Amino acid sequence: SNCNNFTKKYDGVYYGSGKNDFRKMGTLGTVALSSIDLNIRESAYIEKDLYIINSSKSYPSKVKGTIYVHGDLVIENAYLESDVIFYVDGDVTITESEIYGIPYANRTGSLIIFAKGNINLSNNSVNKSNPSNFKGYFYSEQSMEIYGVGSNIKIEGGISARRITLNALRGDGKRYYTSSEQAGMNKDKSRLTIIYDHDIIKNFSELDIDTEPWINNVSPPVELDRSYEAP
Repeated sequence: SNCNNFTKKYDGVYYGSGKNDFRKMGTLGTVALSSIDLNIRESAYIEKDLYIINSSKSYPSKVKGTIYVHGDLVIENAYLESDVIFYVDGDVTITESEIYGIPYANRTGSLIIFAKGNINLSNNSVNKSNPSNFKGYFYSEQSMEIYGVGSNIKIEGGISARRITLNALRGDGKRYYTSSEQAGMNKDKSRLTIIYDHDIIKNFSELDIDTEPWINNVSPPVELDRSYEAP
């Protein structure tokens, strides 16, 4: 295993960057990854929290493998290329980030998250015309909340949770629109788009995990709040 780019600092956090290759990996503390090329050939265990932070298109983070996180998973200010499955005991927060699948010759990688806690996606591409793209499938045993008001998000994959709250509007996130103006806009102007990807759903359904029964039909959404003061 190549782990020359992992260091433990005075705050007890393990910081990883650069190229790293492990057959197996485990830590007793929190891990923070920044502009890293991490390949886990079998599995990794993080005793506390995992942060994937502070990367860009020029210096992206690339993560491959299966990772179990006993604490929370936070993806923040990250440009992430992934082919990874996360099992998270805590909560998941994704903010100010873009997530793409690693391209291969015969397929494209994805991000699959199975969380026992809540999942929150907010403040991604705030007030921007181009969305943050997420290639992945997100499953929560609790609740999931996704913001597409000031945020602009496009998910290619799928979502599932006991309770899902979607906050979205159409048009410019910096403007206030009346209900009639919103109704008159094309749906492609939405700042939250979820595109079903059969291949990602198939990969998720083949995982050997104990999930809720599949839901094939849902009731129409109910509008709970017309406020546009959301992230």
